[in-house]
Amino acid sequence: MLLILAGVAISTLKGDNGLLEKTQYSAEQMKVAKFKDEAGLAYMEIYSQNAQNQNYVVTLDELI
Repeated sequence: MLLILAGVAISTLKGDNGLLEKTQYSAEQMKVAKFKDEAGLAYMEIYSQNAQNQNYVVTLDELI
């Protein structure tokens, strides 16, 4: 009986859609979300500093 439970536990952790895979995917998605948020904030900061110029375009070099 314990062997069966151990097998189920290992399968749950390491399976195709297991807990470890979901955790790694979530961590990657958090990194992407953080990057998008930081890029958006950087864009808004640069844009607001140049708001008086209506033809101003924020370049990628300014964001980096």
